[in-house]
Amino acid sequence: TARMPMAYVHFVQVLVDALCVLAPFALYPRGGAVTIFTAAIICLFFGGLQELCKSLLDPFGNRRVSNASFRADVQIDVLLAETNRGLLSWPRRVQALATR
Repeated sequence: TARMPMAYVHFVQVLVDALCVLAPFALYPRGGAVTIFTAAIICLFFGGLQELCKSLLDPFGNRRVSNASFRADVQIDVLLAETNRGLLSWPRRVQALATR
């Protein structure tokens, strides 16, 4: 589960910027003066969506934490025990629902 390379993030940034710059020219022949508002809405939508996606790359703001220290905090045995406990409770719940 490696992080997304920053080259991909920059490439998407360039694509969104190109869309915002070229959208008015592409929309003008069909929309006329309405193109100004349409292009503004398109730029706000895609720019906001891109900022949201960039914030989801690091949702907890822990970019400065190294991978070694993060791995030390994850306890695999506890994670597996919780997963197995959840898996074993499903058959009992299905039986309880079937007997109703």
